[in-house]
Amino acid sequence: MRFLADENIPGDAVTELEAAGHDIVWVRTVAPGSKDEDVLALAVREERIILTWVAAAIQNLDLTIFPSRTWGSGSSNSWAEFAGIFRSTRQAFLQHERSRAELKALMPDDAKEAIGHGVRAKRSKSGAISFDLLEAEDGRAAL
Repeated sequence: MRFLADENIPGDAVTELEAAGHDIVWVRTVAPGSKDEDVLALAVREERIILTWVAAAIQNLDLTIFPSRTWGSGSSNSWAEFAGIFRSTRQAFLQHERSRAELKALMPDDAKEAIGHGVRAKRSKSGAISFDLLEAEDGRAAL
């Protein structure tokens, strides 16, 4: 998920969300001292969910300044092409995301790297885990 953490969110919470694989931006580092309206505009522009301890500040904003827009894609061949790919690969994507989560859970907390069955997992200094595919000699991972 894509989050925008307001300045009042503790740094440890931001770090934990990042380590869990979420795409998170912290206002304290990218736009310190921003007005609530600017935080909302950033969240809308980057399509992020706002995390804040001060819900009243967000509730008082005029959300009508961000009108929604609907576009009809009937005349776009590219839309049709990519919509078909999106639909046909959705299940594989969900399996991929589940597998990533399970591999992360299996990696010991004190391990910096885990390798096996054609996959390498690396833990960053912040604790986030990334994955790489390893190439086997015949192009397939041994089972």
